[in-house]
Amino acid sequence: MKIIFETSDEGVAELVRSPFFEELVLILQKETPTLRRLKEVFGAKVEKQLNHLIKKEIIQRKDRRYLLNFPIIEVNETEIASWSSKLSASLTGIKRSDRGIFLESLFPKERVDMIYGIDESVPLVYYDRMSTETFAVTSLSVDEWPLTLPRYFRSLRTMQPIPVYQTTMQLLGDVSVAYYLDQIEVIVEKLLANRRRIRDSIFVQSLTMFGLANKNETLELCVPVYTRPYVVDSFPEFEQLSIMTRRIVLARVMDELDMKTISTIFIKEER
Repeated sequence: MKIIFETSDEGVAELVRSPFFEELVLILQKETPTLRRLKEVFGAKVEKQLNHLIKKEIIQRKDRRYLLNFPIIEVNETEIASWSSKLSASLTGIKRSDRGIFLESLFPKERVDMIYGIDESVPLVYYDRMSTETFAVTSLSVDEWPLTLPRYFRSLRTMQPIPVYQTTMQLLGDVSVAYYLDQIEVIVEKLLANRRRIRDSIFVQSLTMFGLANKNETLELCVPVYTRPYVVDSFPEFEQLSIMTRRIVLARVMDELDMKTISTIFIKEER
């Protein structure tokens, strides 16, 4: 089972990402253990961690036994297939370069603390956005950790090494997000102004590494760039679906379109 969560509590996030929590979930899927049993597995200090998880309503204690207290998603295949067909039909009238931002607009943006369990085989989409007041890069992918700019910086917050970003980490080190985005914005502005002679740097190299630009004889952007809001038709019925259902449907559509990862750049026009 895969655990999907969103939380503003860094303490909870660190705990849920830990090998301890992964092993605890495996145990609670198979049995309803007592505290004594869990101390045999994790040691005497486990009670403090368990109490924290109970307080956050992630697990529960009932009759001196411990149980999972978050929903396990059951996929409604009929609903998923129906909505996948509807969204695919809607995309036929949209040019390919704009399909990414259309799908991105449908990703659930609700900022709510949540935790779910879901079968490992069920595909989901993952979205991230890195931005300043004038510049933003977004990523929508069916892979949890694609080699994209926003997901790379998200991975740094997990405090756990993720192999796909090893080379990127060696290139960028501990560069601050704000400084990095400022440097990338300058490069993008130059490219949009057709200034092709751009000095090589770790920022230029990272643009190609993240799939935002290609470098042959010259450096060229290879993802859509929007200088003003892109208006898409709303799908109020789709927005009424659960957060996880929407993420599953979007993953299904992206798979069908062979769009595994979508990156987009937003930059404000000169004022």
